[in-house]
Amino acid sequence: MMSRRHLIRICFFAISWLAFLQTMQRRSLLLSSSSLGTGAAKNSNTEKEGFSACLFFKDDNERLVEWIAYHFHVLDLRYLVVGVDYNSATSPADILRRWNQTGRIQTYIWNTSDVTPVDKVDGLNNRQNHFDFACLQEMKRVNRSWVTIIDTDEYITFNRFSHGDPTLLELNFSQYATTTRDNLIRARTRLPITGGDTTAYSFIQQESDNLPWAYQSCVPMFRLQFGLRETPISQLEREDDLSLPAGYKTTDYYTTRYFQHRPKGSCNKNCKGKTMIDVSRIPDDHLIHSDYNPHGGATTSCGPHNPVPECNGTLVPDYATSIFRVHHYLESVDTVMSRNIQHGSSKMKKFNWYKGLQSEPELEASYWLKSFVANVGEQEARFLLSKP
Repeated sequence: MMSRRHLIRICFFAISWLAFLQTMQRRSLLLSSSSLGTGAAKNSNTEKEGFSACLFFKDDNERLVEWIAYHFHVLDLRYLVVGVDYNSATSPADILRRWNQTGRIQTYIWNTSDVTPVDKVDGLNNRQNHFDFACLQEMKRVNRSWVTIIDTDEYITFNRFSHGDPTLLELNFSQYATTTRDNLIRARTRLPITGGDTTAYSFIQQESDNLPWAYQSCVPMFRLQFGLRETPISQLEREDDLSLPAGYKTTDYYTTRYFQHRPKGSCNKNCKGKTMIDVSRIPDDHLIHSDYNPHGGATTSCGPHNPVPECNGTLVPDYATSIFRVHHYLESVDTVMSRNIQHGSSKMKKFNWYKGLQSEPELEASYWLKSFVANVGEQEARFLLSKP
């Protein structure tokens, strides 16, 4: 006969599973009703394979315009789900509608409270974490592959060798070695310039038989912090480094304005990285939030920086072996205050840590704008990049 304790455990699991199914039903209904596109896309680019992203949003329209355009061009971003925090005072709908109208990115808006259990909705980190899991599940359901979960103050670049790279000396000794680490270091010598002719998605396809793509469904990215110190033009390597199309200003975009950063490979604060995840290779039960598995399961120890078990051990990535890195741009005090976010005190602490960062300028994220305008055309570029 089944013990009372066992029966209680079964009932508890059934209730948790029912809550999970109800949340997924709300999320499914929300997705079907909140696509900003109507009917077939105007451009077949919407239907083609490319990168996907899950983006948590709270009053981030100032950054969102640049963030989407940059990653459309650099990653080959083609599918985007934006989770709008329930107490966000602004909506990204108008900005996202531009991309659906042009048919270049398929975008969806979710309300994070619709994918968060009622007893967890009060915490911002809880809402973001539940959104991330629900979004990854949806990405797998619609047959996407590589997905990234980053924030609007983060921009992905190729981690090419350049000034201040602590791996340069190690590279000289890895040419004939055969360890995984040495192979990953050598893979960085094949990286193209960020924002050039080769997108991140195209590069991954070209390298699909090589490390790390052949054997890893979760690939970590080192996060490099940038401050608010601006770089005089006289300190840049070449006069044409920041040449932009006519009518565009370097001060209008984080990626073309701020180049001072903390030392590469060095980290003693805020060291957690971000990841790229191939959801097509992740088991379904690894995409279920631990709140729906009360006895502990695959996702119990996972969080926004390592959202699935396949990412375990990648919380603090190794700079030397990171094929991509994430440029993390500091928010000003005024921006933090205006957004009224629950972890604003943490943002202020980071501001005091990093506001005066000084280094040799890192321009890797700044090359995209000219190519973006050339690729989509002047008129469409101004439409997509217009301020909200």
